[in-house]
Amino acid sequence: MPSASAQSVRWGLPEQLGLLGRLGPFGRLSLLGLLSLLTFAGYWYWQHRLPAVVRIMPGQVRLPLAHARPDGTFEGATVDIAELAARKLGVRLQWVTAPDLDVALDQHLVDIVALAALSPERRRRAEVTDPWFEDSLVILSRAARPLKSMESLAGHRVVIREGTQSERILMEDSPQAIPVRAYAKDDLLAALCNGQADAVFVQSQFLPARLLDRDRTCVGEKLTSSPVPNTAVELATIGAPGQLATAEAFRDAIGDLMADGTLAATLARWSSSPRFDTQLRRELQRSQGRQTWLSIGLGVFTLLLAVLAAVLVGLRRARIEAQQAAEAKTRFLSNMSHEIRTPMNGVMGMVEMLLQSPLSAEQRSQLTVVRSSSESLLALLNDILDFSKLEAGKMTFERVAFDAAQLMEETASLLMPVAQAKGIQIQTDYPPELGCWWWGDSLRIRQVLANLAGNAVKFTSHGSVTIRARRGSSGLRVEVIDTGIGIEQRRMGKLFQSFAQAEDSTARRFGGSGLGLAISKSLVDGMGGQIGVVSVAGVGSTFWFELALTPAPAPAADDAAVAALPSLTGMQVLLAEDNEIGRRVAGSMLTRLGVAVTFAHNGQDAIDRVKAQAFDVILMDCQMPVVDGFEATRAIRKLENERRQTPVIALTANVSAEDRQQCFNATMDDYLSKPVRLRDLHEKLSQWQHAPATKEALASPPTPVA
Repeated sequence: MPSASAQSVRWGLPEQLGLLGRLGPFGRLSLLGLLSLLTFAGYWYWQHRLPAVVRIMPGQVRLPLAHARPDGTFEGATVDIAELAARKLGVRLQWVTAPDLDVALDQHLVDIVALAALSPERRRRAEVTDPWFEDSLVILSRAARPLKSMESLAGHRVVIREGTQSERILMEDSPQAIPVRAYAKDDLLAALCNGQADAVFVQSQFLPARLLDRDRTCVGEKLTSSPVPNTAVELATIGAPGQLATAEAFRDAIGDLMADGTLAATLARWSSSPRFDTQLRRELQRSQGRQTWLSIGLGVFTLLLAVLAAVLVGLRRARIEAQQAAEAKTRFLSNMSHEIRTPMNGVMGMVEMLLQSPLSAEQRSQLTVVRSSSESLLALLNDILDFSKLEAGKMTFERVAFDAAQLMEETASLLMPVAQAKGIQIQTDYPPELGCWWWGDSLRIRQVLANLAGNAVKFTSHGSVTIRARRGSSGLRVEVIDTGIGIEQRRMGKLFQSFAQAEDSTARRFGGSGLGLAISKSLVDGMGGQIGVVSVAGVGSTFWFELALTPAPAPAADDAAVAALPSLTGMQVLLAEDNEIGRRVAGSMLTRLGVAVTFAHNGQDAIDRVKAQAFDVILMDCQMPVVDGFEATRAIRKLENERRQTPVIALTANVSAEDRQQCFNATMDDYLSKPVRLRDLHEKLSQWQHAPATKEALASPPTPVA
């Protein structure tokens, strides 16, 4: 017994993967969605986390936006707004002075710039938020000699600040103007008032405070300003590479300041111009409008995710209900299987016993057809039971030696009475050079052939039906050729679909469920073959299938093999079977094998027989009145001592893996599927006749013979 620590050590990747496999498709999908959501949340948090200290530059260093004090600190509307936004975000600002903000951004000397003009170069090199401020250019001149347009600046001295957008626009729109470059902002207005320039080309937000209360040079002389059309400049918060989240957080916080009225109060302290506040509000509203649409989109996306989750839950519920319905269908078919197999067991058992008795050639031929028909019916029953496996692709196939020529002849003989009644001829064509014996699943091949040939007879009113074998490209090719009604080309696409027929009137005229061809295709596909049809309406059809079969050696004659079975004389067998026909058939087989048989009519009768007498083997039917075979076996085990355990072989019409496991769970040792064949019965009894009847020896069930 491994220790707890050893068991915990073994809980590694294989066990975890096994647990993952037991979650089911919906559970795995949900777990994958949760992991994806956590990963996205972690990535979002990592991308949007803010540093405790944000290094910031004002950007537009001019009043009323910003102004550098003598001590190196800053004042102005932009500075106050940035401080309020930082307080709302819970971070501390570190104001940075640098001669060139673009260099400062490129070299990561700052994290963000509070407010800067947007240009294609900055959009390419930095992290740019949506603009939240707009500025325009004006021409400031003396009222006595006003200059009001870009064209009027030609030949005049115009003072500009070097390196700004006003310089670029002046050079592009008024190349005849004479630029007078100033480096300090205070020199711009002084140049105009001192007569060094005829006009100032400057951003509008530079004017109000400078003209009203900051410069005394032009006292007593009236100035006039003229806005220049189409010179709007967008300004936004700009982040250094990798700092887009920080820049956008400040932009959003500024939007909140506008919403609660704090922004308006801050602006009123720095500018009496209503245009300043109006422009700022307009840009923020544009930005918040984009935010609103983004929020709506996110809400719609969340709603779609919720709908998808609801759909997945519904699909999971539907899958569970479908599984329950499939299980109910399987239980129903299992019960029907038992009810059908019991009389089938009697028919096939008696036919086999009759075939071992002296018969005329005609009688033997007739009984052979009866046996073949019974086997076909049994094969059909098995396929009905396995229909759910066909749908799920879980059908299993055998590989046994079978006589293809005989299979074709038996199929034709089975359909002969129907063909003769309709006045049509049915024949087979099997070339001798093919060889009769092949390796394959004879029951499945018989079912496919019986279905195709049965359809051919059904849909042929005159002429003939021919079952022909040929060597195909991969093995054996079988064709069923008829001179029936044929099929139109437009109808052939749905022939091999479940519950489908060539026309709706076909079911009314000829009957049938429409499942035959679908099952045949599933069987042929499962055996690795191909199936198809060539047809001409009004002329006839050729249905064919081709399987990759290999030739097999011809076995010894069946009758001789049965006659050569060694006798089991002296063996004591208890047969528990409630069906009288079943008792007669099995009793006849046991007697033929030389076995001394004792009959029990139900499970309680079997228990009483075991109390009174010891047996070498017990053949136990599973479904019996009073006490069924499972409970009877458990009761018999309680009667037995530790030294001896009588082998119990289940006689069951239920052939699914679950039913077989149920037999072993009831402490049965082996099983035989009904209808029981004489050779299989002899093999089982011989196997258990010489096995040690102890619990240790019978602990592991042997490989069954179905």
